[in-house]
Amino acid sequence: MPTEHLRRAFVADQFHSFYQTSGRGIRGNVPVRVYLLDAAFAPRAADPRDSALDTERTSVLIAGRELVRELLAEPRPTVDAQARVKHAILTALWGLLGNLLENIDWG
Repeated sequence: MPTEHLRRAFVADQFHSFYQTSGRGIRGNVPVRVYLLDAAFAPRAADPRDSALDTERTSVLIAGRELVRELLAEPRPTVDAQARVKHAILTALWGLLGNLLENIDWG
């Protein structure tokens, strides 16, 4: 992507579908396993000959995890009430995805 703004928009768009699909399986407290079979999600992790770790530039999963981490980051203690409400909304919307991304089994 030519700009950071477009790259973040692309990642957010990809993760909307990913999260929606995962969420549909989770409804009703049903265990869900998501298998990301396409090496394009994390090409370095998919290649046993590559010892380098994937980055935000090489992996949509890593880029998505970083984006969600930013969304869920605790606000500074000095922020106003509007920022605290925004954080609560973001946590309610994206907290589950944040947990899923932090606990990916790369095995």
